Amino acid sequence: MAVFPDLNLDPLGFQLDWSSEERGIESVRYVLSKEVPHLMQQYEKLDRLSESDIQKLRNAIYGIKQDHFDSWGLGAAMIQKLAPYFHGSYIVALMAVFPDLNLNPLGFQLDWSSEERGIESVKFVLSREVPHIMQQYERSMGSSKPILKYGD
Repeated sequence: MAVFPDLNLDPLGFQLDWSSEERGIESVRYVLSKEVPHLMQQYEKLDRLSESDIQKLRNAIYGIKQDHFDSWGLGAAMIQKLAPYFHGSYIVALMAVFPDLNLNPLGFQLDWSSEERGIESVKFVLSREVPHIMQQYERSMGSSKPILKYGD
C-alpha cells in the first residue's frame, strides 16, 4: 500500500481482520462488496427502497448460506476463536452486517428444535407467504373475539 498510495488500496484486500467485532463486520462487508456488490449497493440506499424492494433484498440475503461464506473466503468468521462475536454463525454475521434490515434468523433456517421454535417457524413462513392471514391473527389476539366461530 505504501508503494502504491494513489491506488487507495484497502488493507482488507490483503488480509481480513477479525481482531474486533467492528473489524470483523468490516471484513464481511468488504468481501460481500466484492462477491455480491448489488446487495451491498441496495443496502446502501435502503432509505430510498420501496417496501417490496426491501423484502426482495431481505430474501436475497436469506439466500446466502454458509457454503457461500466458505467459498468467498469468509470461513474464518465462523471460527469461534477468531471471531467470537459471531458465535460461529454466518447468520449472526449477516445480521450484524445488515442491522437495518431487521433480519430474522428463521429466514435463513427454520428451527424445529422445540415446539415453541417450531411454532415460531410456522408463523414466520405464514407471515411471509400469507401476511394478511397473520395480520388478522395478530389483530384477533389483541381482542377478545376469536378469528373463527365454529358452527356459524
